Amino acid sequence: MEKDHKEEKERIGWRERVCRSLDIVPDVCAGASLIEIRAGRLLTVCGGGRLLVYTPEQIRIAMKRGSISILGERLVCTTYHVDAIEVEGRIDSVRFEEE
Repeated sequence: MEKDHKEEKERIGWRERVCRSLDIVPDVCAGASLIEIRAGRLLTVCGGGRLLVYTPEQIRIAMKRGSISILGERLVCTTYHVDAIEVEGRIDSVRFEEE
């Protein structure tokens, strides 16, 4: 029984073990993007890239596999870090475009 447990641990990578122990969604831990919208006024993108379009009505962000377009009114990028972008304003829709 102990041998089976050891083999399972070896099959699971160290990242996945850390994610499980911290109760982090496996997709996020694997490097996938995470998009969170709060009350239609604040959108956070983790794992995004550079800004492709930046107007008060549309913000388009490059992603690992395509892009994401945020459409609305009075949109402003309030945070822009290497791995996190925050957009505030009235968010009407979010569209994903794959390459």
